[in-house]
Amino acid sequence: MPERSEAELKAEIAALEEQLKGLNQEAAERQEALDSARSAKSAPPDDDEDDSEEAPETTAAASKKKSRRGGKKKKKKVEEPEELAYCKAEVASCPQNAQCRLDLSRAYEDCGRFREAYAEARAATTFIKTYGRAWKARKRLELLLEAAKIPFDDDDAPFHATPPDAAPAADDGPAAPVASDAADAAAKAAAEKAAGNAHFVAKRHAEAVVHWTFAIDLLKTWDAPVDAKLYSNRAAANLALKKHVCAATDGNLAVDADPAWWKGHWYFGQATLELVKASAAQRGACTSNGERAQEAYRAFVKCAECDSVPANKRAEVEHMRDATQQKIYEMTNQEGCTIC
Repeated sequence: MPERSEAELKAEIAALEEQLKGLNQEAAERQEALDSARSAKSAPPDDDEDDSEEAPETTAAASKKKSRRGGKKKKKKVEEPEELAYCKAEVASCPQNAQCRLDLSRAYEDCGRFREAYAEARAATTFIKTYGRAWKARKRLELLLEAAKIPFDDDDAPFHATPPDAAPAADDGPAAPVASDAADAAAKAAAEKAAGNAHFVAKRHAEAVVHWTFAIDLLKTWDAPVDAKLYSNRAAANLALKKHVCAATDGNLAVDADPAWWKGHWYFGQATLELVKASAAQRGACTSNGERAQEAYRAFVKCAECDSVPANKRAEVEHMRDATQQKIYEMTNQEGCTIC
């Protein structure tokens, strides 16, 4: 490459500088145009421009806000307290458990729903007629309802679809006998009692309950005294059928008919103990089971005091009395469980 003179090099440098100056000027102009375009895109529209396309959106938004302020408010779903929901589930799983009914009564009372609380307390006293706490709750709720002028009626019992001592319904079962007079009722009741005894010996416990119920109903219809043995027999059958509430009710009816008849106390105590076991298995340590266990203990104490207890049964009765007392002692030592 031939060497160039100093003057040629200076002229070439001047030309390049001039060319570079022009490129810088062009770049500045293009940057200015780009900035102007960006500013025009982000600027708000002029007042005289047509904004009809945005008007519907603005109107809808305003309408929505208005409806939120002054429109009909949507009701929120009120959830039940956790304790009430739990007690309701317990009653649904075991509708004839007097303790579950009393727990639900207390949950209703805590929510201020005294009418429902009264119905559940009444249910508890129906299933276990000697349930002291349930009777106290029932009397207290009656006073509250009277003070609040809320009507309540003993005949209104939605919880009680079927009486606890009702015979099981059967389409092909025997028809209930009808008596023409008191003497006929006594004779037919004796026949029904014998039929029930035969079924019980053959371990047909449901059939035995039906016939003994027929005998009881016949005697009641003609205002004749009901033998306590009919009730205690039916309690034994219900206990075998694992209908512990019915068995406890029949045991209590036998005691009412004849307090000296040992089997009334015996079956009431046994059925009540089974209810304690079932409740403890479902709910664990529970303070309220203590009173029920004490009811069973008192029943066995009264049973042991009866002169009608056979000699070959007395040891068993006394053993149940002592074992129940020990059970109560163990319950009082469970965490969170006390006897009131």
